Order: sequence, then structure tokens, then C-alpha cells
Amino acid sequence: RGVDATGLGSRLRRSVDRNAGFLLVAPGLFLFAGFMFFPLSFLLYLSLFEGGVVAAITGGTVWVGLANYVGTVTSPWFWGSMVYTMGFVTSSVVLKVALALVVALALNHQRVRGKRLLRSVVILPMGLPVIFSVSIWNKIFSPARFGLANKLWLAAGGEQAISWFTNSTLLFVTYNV
Repeated sequence: RGVDATGLGSRLRRSVDRNAGFLLVAPGLFLFAGFMFFPLSFLLYLSLFEGGVVAAITGGTVWVGLANYVGTVTSPWFWGSMVYTMGFVTSSVVLKVALALVVALALNHQRVRGKRLLRSVVILPMGLPVIFSVSIWNKIFSPARFGLANKLWLAAGGEQAISWFTNSTLLFVTYNV
């Protein structure tokens, strides 16, 4: 085998090795740009006009600039929704993380009997398909008298069954359960 006095062969190999990562990532970046960046850019562009997608295609839009954003930010509905959403996200995350930490510490304690069974019961919902889990929770919080939550409510002295998914306060609590 001959010796490359100019070092061109080793530089070429290093260059190919260095660029191989970019070449391997390029198709994913191309797809990301096509399916994420372009639609997002088009959406931001359309938000500066009055009208919808059909109006944009047919040319029936009117330039309003940032008026759509100003109208949204100055709307009392927007701020009410933001407060509700932030409260919902905060309570949901804090409650779930705190509960998960307590359960994990309890299951990791040395003197817990049936530790393996309890761990299996805790982890079981992670292995269930989402639609199955949603179906179970829907049965529990069924608005009719047949849901488990309503049966417990009526047994505790409640006067009538509760529609858990129609009241925003109850929905807030129900989802966090």
C-alpha cells in the first residue's frame, strides 16, 4: 500500500466522516421543514389577514396586520381562558408529581407487604392502550346514575347524579383525578 504524501486521503476521510452525520440527518430535517416549518409559517402569514384559508386561496383576504393579535390579547375571554389554563396546568402537574413521588417513596419502603403486586398495579395503566383507559374513566364518571363516581356520590347522600364533564369546575377536578 502506498503512502499518501499530501495527506489528501486522510483529509478526505475525515471530511466524509464529519459530514456523514449531516447527510444522515438531512432527510429528517427536510421532512421537519416540510411538515412543520412550512405550515407554521403559512399559518403565521394567514394570521395577518382577515378571512380564512379559502379566502387566502381565492384572494379574498384583507390585510389587517397585527390587529388579530391585538384583538385577542385585549379580549376578556382570552385572559379568563389563560388564567383557567395556567391554573389547570399548574394544579395538574403539581398534584401528579407530588402524588407520584409519594407513591414511589411508599413503594420503595422496605416494610411494604405485597410490594411487587402494588408496583404492578401502579404501572398497569401505562401499559394499557389509551382508548381503553379513557373508556374506563368514562365509565367511572358516567353522567348517568350508573357511573361509579355517581354511585358513591348518591350513597354518600347526594340528591341527584352529577354530570361530571359539563361543569367546568367539576371537569377541572375530574381531569386531575
